[in-house]
Amino acid sequence: MLIPVLLVSLTACGTTASAGDRIGSVKEKSDKQIVKKIKKEQSKHKKSKPRKKNAKRSKKKKFNFQGDANHPMVKKSGGRLLYSEAEINHAKHGKYKIKHIDYDKVYLKKGEKQSKVGIYSNVTKDEKVYWKGEEIVRYNQTMRFEDILSKATLNGKPIKLPMKFSDLGKQFSAFDDIDFSVFDYSVHQFYITDTKTGNTLRYLVLPEKKSDPYNGDKNNLTLFLYNSRNQDLINVSVDKSKNEIYELMNLLGMHKYKLAIDNVGIGDTLNEIYEKIGEPDCLLYGTVMYSNGEKYGSVSVEYGDSAYDSKRKKYLNVKNNVATVIFVENKGEKDGK
Repeated sequence: MLIPVLLVSLTACGTTASAGDRIGSVKEKSDKQIVKKIKKEQSKHKKSKPRKKNAKRSKKKKFNFQGDANHPMVKKSGGRLLYSEAEINHAKHGKYKIKHIDYDKVYLKKGEKQSKVGIYSNVTKDEKVYWKGEEIVRYNQTMRFEDILSKATLNGKPIKLPMKFSDLGKQFSAFDDIDFSVFDYSVHQFYITDTKTGNTLRYLVLPEKKSDPYNGDKNNLTLFLYNSRNQDLINVSVDKSKNEIYELMNLLGMHKYKLAIDNVGIGDTLNEIYEKIGEPDCLLYGTVMYSNGEKYGSVSVEYGDSAYDSKRKKYLNVKNNVATVIFVENKGEKDGK
């Protein structure tokens, strides 16, 4: 009786062992498949990364560079500059926040009233200069204009007027090939675009200025400088006869670049500018002039109650005595010679 029971037990044990082997074999095979599948997915993922980068590059903004490469003003650039009298790339201004503006310091919040104390005061600390008034006031300015101009900077970098476009940065060097001397003032709008960088110079005369767009100076040509993202960088005035920049104009809330004298300028108050630069040559109906009586150059600061804001694309009220426009001019000629 013991033998059959033993056989049954051995058979049962043999059956159980065989099933365990099969289960172990299946499990091992399954694990290998999972590992293989994971490696395959990882391999696909690695291969897909460069494709995504290439896809991003292909979506880079393309510009419609329609224009005349053989126009007399741009002919010597060898096709890099295109001239057009129709709006191409800059029909609409870009929407952007300007980093160098302290919005809390400059713009009034809704319901906020202008303060006239501290840096916003109408009178300097030493009570020598009163900023508000509708008359011409002259002061005894002892600082030489050359000293003031030597402290001029654009985005923190020293500038010296007159200058070439390449002095603004290598990305604008192609504009040095423009022949402004052939420009005809019968044209009231034009665009010159650098096909390599997308930077554009724009000339525009407002309808009421068409009778005298050069303000009596036929060598004067004022232009707007844009980058490839339609952001307004700075305004420049060019001497047509010399093909060089002799003036920079900075507008609060519109220009990405900041023009400053001794680190104060657009967006700062008249009192802050006074503390750095000193007593102005004169006050002229809302304009503060630093010229020392010289005819060949000047620094002028204007202030107003509002300024355009490119971030919101509208005019906003500004705080008291904030510099909204700054001009720096120097033709490199003494006494107008």
